[in-house]
Amino acid sequence: MLEEEYDINFFYENGFIRKQCQKCGSYFWTRDRDRDTCGDAPCDPYSFIGNPVFKKSLILHR
Repeated sequence: MLEEEYDINFFYENGFIRKQCQKCGSYFWTRDRDRDTCGDAPCDPYSFIGNPVFKKSLILHR
């Protein structure tokens, strides 16, 4: 999708700001002005209502 398709008035009218993730470089919308990452893995750890999804760290081998 083109970036213009994401640049809609709804986000501005509802207090969202467009930021660039400091880890992966992807752009994302947020209302948290202090947020520096997109919230997606692997930029942020998985969590659900404050609890990690996995009991131990998952290590993938290639």
